[in-house]
Amino acid sequence: MNGDVDAVVADNVMALGYVAKYSGELKAVGEPLTGESIGIAVCKTKTDLLAKINSGLAKVKAEGLIDTLNEKWVKTLDLGE
Repeated sequence: MNGDVDAVVADNVMALGYVAKYSGELKAVGEPLTGESIGIAVCKTKTDLLAKINSGLAKVKAEGLIDTLNEKWVKTLDLGE
């Protein structure tokens, strides 16, 4: 952090990582510009696999595991210097 940049547009994960790393020096402002999320690509013919993935994701989301993992790993990313 050398003071050369006044603002940056970044994806939400990266922005939150930097805000966490440089607590007190940076802040995220406004609403996200886009609403895309992480996706998983599955072959169209693998409907059984898609059903298992969707079921598993629903389960870990309902149990709060996604939020826990986000707090532990995404918001604390080591983004380097």
